[in-house]
Amino acid sequence: MSSKGFNVKVVEPYSFALTKAICFDFKKSDSSEFNVFTNVVQDVLDFLAVWNTCPDFKKYLSTGLYSSDAKKEFIKEYFGSTFHPILINFLNLLCDTKRIVYAEGIFTRFLEIVLKITNNFNVEIQIANNIFSQTSKIDGKLLFTLVQDLLEKNVPEKVSELYDDSYFSKLRVKFIIKEVPELLGGFRLNFPDQSLLMDFTIANRINQVSQLLN
Repeated sequence: MSSKGFNVKVVEPYSFALTKAICFDFKKSDSSEFNVFTNVVQDVLDFLAVWNTCPDFKKYLSTGLYSSDAKKEFIKEYFGSTFHPILINFLNLLCDTKRIVYAEGIFTRFLEIVLKITNNFNVEIQIANNIFSQTSKIDGKLLFTLVQDLLEKNVPEKVSELYDDSYFSKLRVKFIIKEVPELLGGFRLNFPDQSLLMDFTIANRINQVSQLLN
């Protein structure tokens, strides 16, 4: 098995396991359980910040030179008083199973799942930046409807099972504008979380007409 294939086989089950550990029926629970959800998500963000900015921290946990117990003690000293016990226990599990080296991939995938199950999506709008497009406008309401219909049809079954859709039923889309000088006009929608690109540019329309005529 390739290293990439093995990485996926580790990242997917562990990221979903952490997600399930903080899944509650929020409609029947009090606010304290929702606080667990938000606290763990914030702790994961804090862990990734340290992981990506402190090379010695990452090296210590990733290397095979130190025992699992030593790494767990290190995590306890570093995060024990600030991180939620659920995440501390999860980090200990990664140490015991020698999967702590995959922490970045596991937590990144975990955050991607959280965005989907809470109906949060990032959409990049690629627009032209030239004299031909300066007077053009994008209908925000129509764009949001288009994005909403697309996203609701593309939420993976495995993800939707984790939460009651009615609790996070309100779609939240963060639009990011990116100017692409080479575009003649129109726009493209890039869905980085969905690996999808929708092309509404003039060049694409011309190409479609050309294919019909040939």
